[in-house]
Amino acid sequence: MYSLLNRCKSDAAFMARAERGRIPPLSSVFRVLSGDGHRLLVDAGVLLVIESPEGVEYSLFESGKVILKTDDRDAAARVVEALERAIDCLDA
Repeated sequence: MYSLLNRCKSDAAFMARAERGRIPPLSSVFRVLSGDGHRLLVDAGVLLVIESPEGVEYSLFESGKVILKTDDRDAAARVVEALERAIDCLDA
């Protein structure tokens, strides 16, 4: 569902995009993620800033784009996998 993780220009973050474009409403996605221990830091309407249980801060946009503030590719991949599971849960 998400494209491969790409390093951002700063090398301190990764970016991924939903292959199908828009995702379910952010509030719904977060509701599922919160059950897995993700914590909401900022709700800016068009994007949410969230912290994963392992401390990765990431921004989730309405478009499905996600920017993960970490230089650890494996940690970023785990967050993206959690996002995919949450979205799949909502699409079921």
